[in-house]
Amino acid sequence: MDKGYPHYRAMAASRKRAQPEDICRAIALDLKERGLTHEKAAMLLGKDNARSVSNQISGKRPFGKKSAALYARTFGYEMPYLLYGIGDLKKKTSVKQNLEPATISHRTVSWGDYQKLKKRVAQLEKMLT
Repeated sequence: MDKGYPHYRAMAASRKRAQPEDICRAIALDLKERGLTHEKAAMLLGKDNARSVSNQISGKRPFGKKSAALYARTFGYEMPYLLYGIGDLKKKTSVKQNLEPATISHRTVSWGDYQKLKKRVAQLEKMLT
């Protein structure tokens, strides 16, 4: 049973849903409108290579809960649309707030993770300027 959005499964039966191909096309078009390549999108998502983004957008790998949550948080997409094809791709709020620096929790971070994070932040700042 889907604990995150159980009521959307019932809605899906009664409403017209976007097909997986349509979801992938909508995301590809949105990234293109933003001027993001697969490589830049992968960097924003925290992925190591662009292949994972390409596979996700081409439909070779369907959206799961974790990947849908990551795309929703990073690009301002709606999770029900990514998972079930219900509703709209984009949230009604501004996406700019999702590009603001994230708050880092108080948990301990290893030196290697800190260096990776520092490098990623520098890459993102360079890309956004």
